[in-house]
This record gives sequence, C-alpha cells and structure tokens, in this order.
Amino acid sequence: MSGGWCMSVQISERTRAILALRLVPGVGPRTLGALLEHVADPSRLIQGEFGELADVPNISKALLEKISQAAKSSALEKELELLAKHRVMPLAMGESGYPEGITALDGMPPLLYLAGEYMPADHRGVAIVGSREPTPYGRRVAQRLATGLARAGLTVVSGLARGIDGVAHEAALEAGGRTLAVLANGLSGIYPPEHADLAKRICRSGGLLSEHPMGQKPQAGLFPSRNRLISGLSLAVIVVEAQAKSGTLHTATHAAEQGRPLLAVPGPIDSPLSEGCHKLLREGAMVCRGIDDVLEAIGQQPLAEAIAIKVAPKRRRGAVASQAEPSFINPVESLAPAPSQPAGLTGPGLEIWKLLGNGPMHLEVLADQLSLNPGALAQVLFPLELGKVVRRLPGGKLELGAKG
Repeated sequence: MSGGWCMSVQISERTRAILALRLVPGVGPRTLGALLEHVADPSRLIQGEFGELADVPNISKALLEKISQAAKSSALEKELELLAKHRVMPLAMGESGYPEGITALDGMPPLLYLAGEYMPADHRGVAIVGSREPTPYGRRVAQRLATGLARAGLTVVSGLARGIDGVAHEAALEAGGRTLAVLANGLSGIYPPEHADLAKRICRSGGLLSEHPMGQKPQAGLFPSRNRLISGLSLAVIVVEAQAKSGTLHTATHAAEQGRPLLAVPGPIDSPLSEGCHKLLREGAMVCRGIDDVLEAIGQQPLAEAIAIKVAPKRRRGAVASQAEPSFINPVESLAPAPSQPAGLTGPGLEIWKLLGNGPMHLEVLADQLSLNPGALAQVLFPLELGKVVRRLPGGKLELGAKG
C-alpha cells in the first residue's frame, strides 16, 4: 500500500473540509454527520462561521472552539501526507466515489477512506463473516461460498480478520473475483499484521475501507461500527461459524436492522462454533446450505437453474427443429472448435467469444459491452468456463480458454 502516489483524482474543497472536521478531537462519525446535516458548506465551519449550528444538539462551545482552530492545525497536512504515502483516497458522502448503496442507511459514516478501488459492480456485494478460530469445516464452507459468489459475479465483503474473514477474501481472489475488506483501524497500518500481504492483493482486485483517520489504532470499541459498515455494503450477510456470544453476531444484528437478508450455516450440534449460527436460525435467519441459497436470498437465479436452461432438451426422433427454437450450449460436453468459432456458440456467448478474441477483458467492461448485469453475465459465463471456451485471470479478467 505504500509508495509514491500523485492524487490523480483531486480532492474537492468540500471533501477537504470534511476531512479537516473529522480530524478535530471529539468529532467522530456521528457528530460529523450531525454537523453536515445542518451546514450546506462545511468549509464555513473551518472558517469559524457557526450560525447554522444554533439548533444542533450536543455541540458544545468547547467543541466549536476546537473546530475553529482546525484551519490552523497541522493535522490536515499530516493526514494528506499519509493519504499520499499509502495510496488512500478519502470519500465523502455526496461526492463521487462514495458507495451509493449505503447513503440511505442510518448511521453510515459521512467520510470513508479507500485503498484500492471501489467499482459500481461492488454494489452487488455479499458479506461472509465468522469465527477467528474456525474449524476445518468452517474454513471449507467459507472457501466454497466465497468461490461461488466470485464466480457468480458478486463481490465478497468481510473484515480482514483472522479465520473466516481471511479465508473468504483469499477464496474470492483465487476465483478471480473482487473482494472488499472493512477495517476497524486507520489504513496506515494493517490489522492483523499477518494479513499485510493479503491486504495488498485485495487492493489489486477490490479495496480496503475504513471510517477512521489514517493513524487510528484498532480498539475493541471500534469493531461494532466496522461490522455495521460490512453489513451496509452488502446485499446479504452470511454467518459461517460463531459462538453463542460471538462478536460476529453484531454483524447479524446490523443486517436485520438494515433490512439485509441474513443467512446462517448450520453445523455439528456438538460444536460450540455452531451455537451462534443455530441461534440465528431459531430466530428466523435463512439456512445457508450452499451458493444457491444465497443467490435466491438476493433475488438472483440459482446457478443450478441457470445451467439447466442452457442444456438442450432431447428432441423426439424425427422431429425437425423450429427456426424459433433457441440454440443451447451443453456445459457438460466439451465445445468442439470450428474453423471460425466454437461449435454451438450463439447469442451472448458468441458475443463474449468475439470480444475476448481481441485480448483479455475485465468482467465489468465485458458486462458494459453486453449491457448485462453481473448476475446475468455470470450465468452466461458458467457453461463457457465449464466448456473451457473462456478462463478467468487474476484481477477479475477473462481470456479465451483452451477451446476458445
């Protein structure tokens, strides 16, 4: 994350002012949100113009005095230096780049810090959370779910913690997908430190997000708000393993409050790490038996159905194909190459083959070219990948495969 970096995207004056306010001692995310609700131009606060704050509760004279000193403080310049050093971009609510999906949720931070890239496709994220000390079963399930989500064109969201979080991030990257990690500390450091290399790889195929200033150290009290943000950034939350009083259940609570589908993975009845998931299931969480349960929960066609509709039905002996009858690709059989194109390739599959003939292409660019959402694109790609017409590359790219 470190290294020279010139801010190719200039920070707006509004974002700069919000950044300065956030650095004032006593101005946390909620106080900052209250200030911004009552002030059209936050730079006026930095200049000591407080007339618009007359009706704002819990804003003391002592705090206003600290805000008035912000313009003279060296804190902002030091923060900007750290942003440049670690290639981090501040994202202010209402400005370009801020995740649109969380703006309407209560309690979302007005300012986020981003290392890496947040793309429009990341609006379709699914959170995988769980124990920091999972069983082999929990690791296996988290890996399979993250792999399935990535292959379905969904972004895997988690918290970079030891255990299930790390497994989910790793599996998403291995599958050529995107992943977002939300941290409970500033982005000038990585916690836990053994995930520093993982964090670098996430920045190349996703991003690190935090609501805290760059130098903030991890503290126990910061993890609940981190969990709230994980849930907010996701279409659904999956709990893989958790003890009865696990902090992971905070994320589940936030999911329920935010109206996000909550899924829990059942486990062995004699395992303490199954108690939290079984508690959630008793309280109404959806059972997660595999990727299709997740896709159904977010309103996306299950992969099993997506494959089935692409397999050609057996034609009666002597029947003649109608001109209106669609062509099917059988994902089980190898696609035999033809002089100009793979045999049986039609529709969007043919368009993908043509586009990739010009070289590797990112999934998002491919979706834009075909006017398909990530879920629809994933359904088209699945039989093509199975038939080795296309294959995935690191960083969310595709290229023609052995039979393309």
